[in-house]
Parts: sequence; structure tokens; C-alpha cells
Amino acid sequence: MDTKELVKTARMFVKDKYYSYIEQYCEKYKINTVERICHFLSQVNYESGYMNYVEENLNYSSKQLLKVFPKYFKTIDEAKEFEYKGEKIANKVYANRMGNGSEASGDGWKYRGRGLIQLTGKNNYLKFSKWYNDSKIFVDSPDLLLQPQFAVLSAFFYWDTHKLNDYIVDNVDDYTICKVITKKINGGYNGLEERFRLYKKYVSCTTNLIKIIMNKREKRLFFVVLILLAVIMFMSNSFRKKNDTIDFNNNLINRYKNDIKSYNIKIDSLKSELLAKKQVDTLIIIKYKQKIDSVYVYNYSDYISFYDTLLHTNLLKTDTFICFDSISVQKLTIKLVNCSLDSELLANCYLQNNIYSNIIAVQDSVIILKNSEIEILDDINKEKIKKLRKQRNTFITATVIELAVIIGLITK
Repeated sequence: MDTKELVKTARMFVKDKYYSYIEQYCEKYKINTVERICHFLSQVNYESGYMNYVEENLNYSSKQLLKVFPKYFKTIDEAKEFEYKGEKIANKVYANRMGNGSEASGDGWKYRGRGLIQLTGKNNYLKFSKWYNDSKIFVDSPDLLLQPQFAVLSAFFYWDTHKLNDYIVDNVDDYTICKVITKKINGGYNGLEERFRLYKKYVSCTTNLIKIIMNKREKRLFFVVLILLAVIMFMSNSFRKKNDTIDFNNNLINRYKNDIKSYNIKIDSLKSELLAKKQVDTLIIIKYKQKIDSVYVYNYSDYISFYDTLLHTNLLKTDTFICFDSISVQKLTIKLVNCSLDSELLANCYLQNNIYSNIIAVQDSVIILKNSEIEILDDINKEKIKKLRKQRNTFITATVIELAVIIGLITK
């Protein structure tokens, strides 16, 4: 826990008007452990009557004077002369020490105890001024220590300049530490038992609060971990499904590409075969050139009927036949009718027609495959976009949840 959190556990022992300053200065002057905070608060609360008094009350009765200041009041009669006269008492008991002048100077009253730690004596006010980077501010205006900020700061000044943190160590028991600090602050052991009682009380309450806070944090952390695990499992499952879909589509595309490659090879083969047939046509044309040129023209209905029978082709709807580039339909028909040996030529025509049909069919298949490939690539891109959006949204959601939990932990 940081210093502010530790101070917060001791919140019940600090009056509201002083709390923000104590929180601020504890961090600044390294009063940042449970032991240091509890020693500091037990001393401050004892000195200031649980932060109810930031100015020394010197209105003692004669009996109290004999008990509190036995060095300065030897008899009851002498004490009665001063009882309930705070200014007179201060000037007597604080004269000619701690930097104060004589009893007549009034320094005893002017620099009486003020602040949460009851800073007393002109020397201490002067040292506090210099520590505050102003050589005489509190010497000239000692009542500034009655203000909450300076009442608190004067206690931290005394704690810091007397290095009281150095006495709070692990290898010394708490009572001995309390006794040493009391001597440094009080000059004696006035109220030692009460100071130590407060210290033990503060440590007990603060430690219990820290345990409660840590237990709550552990529960919250456990809850956060569960949420994160759920998010991670959800993301993992979602990503696995997306990856499976993408892998399936990639495999399908690879298969289509292989089929297209195979079809292209088949097209090349058919084209080669067609080219070979055309070369045969040329040979046939040369072989039968004389016979073709010598035949007479037949009636149109004769070769129409012939083609309908042999090739199942309706010549009424076409002007040419794909077989030859240089032979007209009429000449070809006459040749086929008159020359029984020309069955070779007729068969070649039929084969070429089939090859062209096959090429067209294969090309159509390639187009269909390419369209399918485009559609699948489009699906893959859509899936990838969905995946990226889902990753982004999941990340944002997880981040928001973590921030909300962290803010909740900080505010509490």
C-alpha cells in the first residue's frame, strides 16, 4: 500500500480539518509505514488533546503547578500567586531557556506551546522559520501555528529535524521506541503510558483495516482474473472458429486453383489436337484438290439433307462449316457425296467440331471456377474483417472492464 492508503487506514484518529495536510506531509517526510504513522499520531494526539488544542493551556491550579513544574514552584503559597494566570506562568517557567529572554521579556508567553506537537521556545520558532525557508516568519507571527496547515507542519518540522523516523526500527521493541520518542518530544516521560496505549490501539485498528482492505482487493483481483479468463476463452474459441473457416476457404481456393491449372492444361492439349487436325485438313485438301475442283454444283436441298443426316447440323442457320478455311460448304458437300473415300474428311470435320465444343465447355468451367474463387476470397476477406473488428471490440471491452475495476479499487 502507498502512503496515502496507509494514512487513510488511520483516518478515524485525525480531525477533518487536519487530515489533508497530514496525508500530504506524511508522504513528503517519509512517515510511510504503519509503525511510523501510529507513533506520529499517538504523540501528536497526546500533545494536542486528540487535536482539540493547538495552543498550550497554562491555566493551572496551585496544586497542579507543584506537580507539573516542581522545579519552579517549591511551596503552595508561591504557587497560589501564579494559579490560573497562564501568561504569568509561561513567562516564569520558560524564562531564560530555549532561546527565550528573561521573565520580564514576555518571551515565555509569546513562544508558548503551539501546533499539534506544542512547539515551544523562541529557538524552536526560529528553527521552524528557517526550515520553512523564511528566516523569521514564525518568530514575528507565532500565532500562525494556530492555523491548521502550520499546526500540522510544525509537528512534521519537529519530527523531521529530530530524525525521529530513525528510532523506529524492527530490532527494537515498540515500548522502547515510544519511550525514546517521548523523551525527544516532551523532554521527559510525561504521559508515556498513555502515549504507548494510543500507539498500540492505532496499530491494532490500522492493521485490521489493512487486512480487510487487502481481503477485498484479493476478492476483486480474483473477480478480475475470472473475467479476463472468460474473455480470453471467448476470444480463443471465436478466433479458432474464424481460423477454421478461413483455412477451409483457403483449401477450397487451392483446390480450385489446381482444377483451373488442370483445365488450362486440358485446353492447351485440345488446342494442340485441333491444330493437328487442321494440319490433316490441309493434307486432305491437297490430296483431293483436283477432285473437288472438278465436281458440279448440286441442288441446295441435296447437301442440306446430307448434313442433317450425317452431322445433325442445321445448315439453314449457318453460312459456313468450321472444318475448312478455304472450302465452301457447297464444294465440301459435293465432295462428300461423290467420293466414298472421303469418310476420312467427314470424320475429321466431326472431331474438330467436338474439340471446339470441349474447349468452350472447359473455358466455361474455368470461368465458373474463377468466379467461385473470387466469391470465396471475398468471403475470406469478410471473415478477416469480422475477426479484426471482433478482436478490436473484445480488446476495448476488456480494457474498459479492467479500467473500471482499477478505478473502483482506487476510489475505495
